[in-house]
Formats: sequence, structure tokens, C-alpha cells
Amino acid sequence: MSNHLPMDHPLRNVYRWAGAFVGIVLVVFGVLAYLASRDDVTSYAGFDVVGLHANGIFGILCIVLGVLAVLGGLVGSNISSTLNLTVGLALIVLGSFALSVIRTNVNVFGLHVRTVVAMYILGLIAATFGLYGRVSGGRPKNADTTTKHPMAGMH
Repeated sequence: MSNHLPMDHPLRNVYRWAGAFVGIVLVVFGVLAYLASRDDVTSYAGFDVVGLHANGIFGILCIVLGVLAVLGGLVGSNISSTLNLTVGLALIVLGSFALSVIRTNVNVFGLHVRTVVAMYILGLIAATFGLYGRVSGGRPKNADTTTKHPMAGMH
């Protein structure tokens, strides 16, 4: 799959820091969600945090994902790209899970539809930054196809 990801995009540093910004947003939301629900961290109803609903467990999960994205932004290179892509896909998968259990007793994160939509948006943004933030390390784009076989000159 790594052969199909774009490499050396001129804005890769912008994408790296934008991915770190998504991580900061996740950390701030996670801290606010945890503080709002510190008396009942596992509430199925969730608490209103900046117009979104979540409980303390989801707050902790957002903090972990946000710290991963921020660390990726600080480290740079392909690690940043991989972490942004991972955080984005994790948010999309968690959003899909939350959407499937939103009005049941399995809603362990206490989420509402608005929160799921926000998770999808942040996940798509982080995944996009992860895809376009890759670097090749100075290899030419067609390095795999222009390398001559050692036996090519012999008949």
C-alpha cells in the first residue's frame, strides 16, 4: 500500500502541523469531557461539552489519540504521516461503532449524533493529512522501475 501513497508533497510540513492541531483539539475536548464527567466517568447519558456529548471514558480515549497526533507532529517524517492516518482511521471506526449503538445500552461513550459527526470530520481531516504528509527520503519517484538488473547487460 505504501507505493500508492503520495510522497514529498510540497505542503507536507503544513499537513504535519495541521495533524498536530487536530491532536490538540482532541486533547482539549478530551480534558473537558473528563472534567465534566469526573463524578460519573462511565455515564451512558454523557455530558454536554462544547455542544457535544461524551463521558469520561471517551474523554480519556480522545486524550490518548490527541497525544499520538501531537507526538507525530513533533517527530515529523513518515512517523507523523502514519500516526495521523492511524488517528484518523481510529476516529472513523469509533464513530461508526458509536453510530451503530447510539440509542442502546451499549453506548459506553455516552455519545450523540453531533459528536459522531464531529468524529467523522476530524477523522477524515487527520487521515487526509496523514496521506499527504509522506516523505520519500530523497529517492526519485520512479526508483523502483529505473533500477537495472545486474544481469541486464549480459547476453
